[in-house]
Amino acid sequence: MVIAHKGDTFDSRSVPTHWAGIRFTEANGHALCRHKYHLVSGADHGCVNQFVPLMPDALREHMDTYLQHLFAVATDPLDEVRKRVCQALVMLLEVQLEKLTPHMDNVVRYMLMATTDPDEQVALEACEFWSAICETRVAKEALGNFLPEVVPVLLKGMVYSEEDILVLDAEDEDDEQ
Repeated sequence: MVIAHKGDTFDSRSVPTHWAGIRFTEANGHALCRHKYHLVSGADHGCVNQFVPLMPDALREHMDTYLQHLFAVATDPLDEVRKRVCQALVMLLEVQLEKLTPHMDNVVRYMLMATTDPDEQVALEACEFWSAICETRVAKEALGNFLPEVVPVLLKGMVYSEEDILVLDAEDEDDEQ
């Protein structure tokens, strides 16, 4: 697909991004859509995710619908779909924070669940959310009530190799001296 490979060459008002943004948003929400995996993930990249950083006018105009469909596939049985949902939510923090803010409690709950996903790639993508949200102006408000849940989940997910532990121990000893 041209847009998946050359999506960065289209601007937010170009005909391809306007048309595709509308079509992907409409098709993604169709209950019988057999291609939802490709709409969310594409062949090599997330098709719809390709548009998020560009934020074409069509996607901006249909953002509420896009969010509804994104939330609808958030618990999809396909790992790749859940991974792409996490990626989309992280990108939306950067380009459409004001649209995501009213849904932030649900987004945080979803990311807590995704951070503990059995699929390692989904969990890794979800972890990107925590550093991304900390860079926003809504971090304190969005995470404040969830800290008792977030901290244990993040700590449990911290995995260090034996080599990492040795390096950390050596750094601690250097700091003490």
